Amino acid sequence: MEDATDKQHWLLQVKHGFKRLIQEKLFTDVILKVGDQEFECHKNILCVFSSYFGCMFQSGMIESREEVIELGMVEAGPMDLLIQYMYTGMMDMNTHNIARLLWTATFLQMDGFLNWMRQDYNLDDYIHLDNFWDLWCLAESHHDCIFLKDPLINFVLKNFEKLYKTPGFKENMSSEDLLSILNDKSLMVKNEDTVINSVLTWVNHSREKRRVDLTRLIHAVRLPLCQRSSLEQLRSSFRDDMDQAVHDNLKIAEQYQQDCGGQMCFATAQSQYRPYSGKEKVLILINEEKETHPSNEDDICYPSVSFNRKPSISFEPDGMLTVLPYSFRPGGFTTCTYAESCVYLCGYRQQTNAFFYYSTITDKWQCLEPCPGACRVDAHIVAIRDRIYLFGGEEVGKGTLLSAVYVYNVTNNHWDAIPYCHLQIPVTKSLKGCLGDKIYIFGGLSASGDREMRFGEDIVQCIDTTDKSCSIMCCSNLVRGVVSQGCAYSCHADGTVHIIYKESTNSLLIVRFDPESSTKFESIGSIPTTINTFDFSKCNLRMVKQDCNLVVAITETAPLQSALGCIVNFDLKTKTKTKGKLFLHDLEVMEFHFLVLTDEMMNADL
Repeated sequence: MEDATDKQHWLLQVKHGFKRLIQEKLFTDVILKVGDQEFECHKNILCVFSSYFGCMFQSGMIESREEVIELGMVEAGPMDLLIQYMYTGMMDMNTHNIARLLWTATFLQMDGFLNWMRQDYNLDDYIHLDNFWDLWCLAESHHDCIFLKDPLINFVLKNFEKLYKTPGFKENMSSEDLLSILNDKSLMVKNEDTVINSVLTWVNHSREKRRVDLTRLIHAVRLPLCQRSSLEQLRSSFRDDMDQAVHDNLKIAEQYQQDCGGQMCFATAQSQYRPYSGKEKVLILINEEKETHPSNEDDICYPSVSFNRKPSISFEPDGMLTVLPYSFRPGGFTTCTYAESCVYLCGYRQQTNAFFYYSTITDKWQCLEPCPGACRVDAHIVAIRDRIYLFGGEEVGKGTLLSAVYVYNVTNNHWDAIPYCHLQIPVTKSLKGCLGDKIYIFGGLSASGDREMRFGEDIVQCIDTTDKSCSIMCCSNLVRGVVSQGCAYSCHADGTVHIIYKESTNSLLIVRFDPESSTKFESIGSIPTTINTFDFSKCNLRMVKQDCNLVVAITETAPLQSALGCIVNFDLKTKTKTKGKLFLHDLEVMEFHFLVLTDEMMNADL
C-alpha cells in the first residue's frame, strides 16, 4: 500500500527537480521567443501542462523541429508567470495581471491550470473596477473561463452603483445579464434611481438596437420608489416611442407618488424595497396599554407602537418605537398612515378631538391642531393624497351619532372648520376601506333613538373625494355583520377590499368587495376558529395581505387575563386556511399598518 509520507516526499523531490531544471537551464531543448524575451524550456514539460504545445510537438509541424519558436499572440509577462507555474507550482497573480494571465492560459490550452484557478482560488479577491470588464469579456468570449462569471456577478451586485457609470457597462453588458442583475435580490443599491438610470444609460448607448429590451428592463425597476425627476427623465426620453407596458408602469408609479395617503395600501412587488436598500416595509402593531398616573386615579389608555418584520411567522414585536408622551395620551384613538413613514392619530382628550403625528424618520410624536366638531369615539381617519378625512363615530358622553366629515390638509397642517360633506346614514363601529379617491364605509351600527340599541346596517356608503359627496353605494347582507370590534379589512392595489368578520361562534367569514363588479360582494371562504365567542367586545380581528395570503390575527380578551389568540394564513388562490399558530401576548393588538423603517431605526430597537 502506498504510504502518504512517501508520496509527499516524492512530490517534493519532483518539485525541487523541476525548479532546478528551469533555474540552471539543464537539458533545455526549445526556446520560446515572446517579443524581445526568450525562455529556455523543455518540450516534454510544456506538453504536460499545455495542450497547445502538445499538439504542436506531436503534429509534425515545422515548429516541432525548430529550436526557437516565436509566439506572437502572447505577452512576455504572462508567459513568464505561466512557465514559472509549470516548473515550480508557484503563481504571482494580482489584480493587474489576472486578465492577461487567464487569457494566455486559455490560448495555450492549459486546462489543468484553469481548473486549479476555478477550484482552489478565491477569485473575489482579484476582481477590481480596473480589471472587471477585461475579465467580463474573457468570460463571455472563452468557454474555458466561464467559471469567472459567478464571482464577476457577485462583484456587480456589490458595486453596481460604480460599475454602471463605466464605459464597459454600456459597451459589454448584455440585456439578459442586465435583466438578471436587476432582478437579483442581492443587488446592493441605495435607491431605485440608480437602477432606472442604469437602464436609460444602457439603452441610450445603442438606442435603435436596444429599444426592444426596454419593456423587460423597466419591469425590473421598482418605479414607484424612484424620484419624480427620474420618472420624468424616463417619460421624456421615450415620449414619442414609449411601449404601452412601459407607459402603464410609469402611470402606476406616478399615481403612487401623488397619493401619499394610499402608498401603504399599494402592495405590489414594485413597491417593495430591495433587501440591501437600507429600508424595509414592516408591520406596525398599535396596542392599547393602560397606565395609572400618580396625579390621576383613573387608568389612562394610550397607544404603544411596535414593529414586526415577519408577520406571517409571528406577531411578537421585533422592536418598540417611541411611546406617545403622557401629556398627549388620548382615549378611544384611531390611526392612519401617511406616505411611507408617518402615522396620524386621532382620539378624545379633555373634551377635544386630539390629533397627533408620528414620524419614523425622527422617531418622535408631535401634537397638532385638534380636530373640529364634537368630541367623538369609534371614528375613522383615512389618508388620501395630501388630505386626511375624519368621519363616523359617536359623540363622547352623549352617544349621538355624527354625520359630519372633516378634512385635514397635510401640506399646510390645518383642519377645514366647515364639514367636507355628511354621511348619508350616521354610523358607529363601521369598517372603512380606501380605494383610489374613494372611501368606502361598510356596515356599522346606526341610531335607533335608544343609545343602548343599535341596528346593524347592511349598506356600503361611499365618500367620493373628487366631488365632495357621500352616497349609499349598495346594500348586502354580507356586510350586516360588519362591526369594527369584530371584523378586519385589507385594501389592495388591484382595487379590491377583503373583509373578515365573525359569521358564527366558531367561524370567520371572508368577503371580497369589488366596486367595479356587478355583484360588488363575493364570499370567498371561511376560517374555523377555536375562540368560541360571539361577544365583539372580547374578540378582536386584524388582517394584512402578504403576497397571495391574508394573514389574520384573532385575539380574545378576558378580565385579568392576557390576550389569547392565534395567527392564521388564508391562501387566496386555494381559498383555504394554510396554517395557524397559537401565541400569548400581554397587549391586545388594536390596529395594523405598514410603514417603511430604516436600518438605523430597526437596529436601534432590536
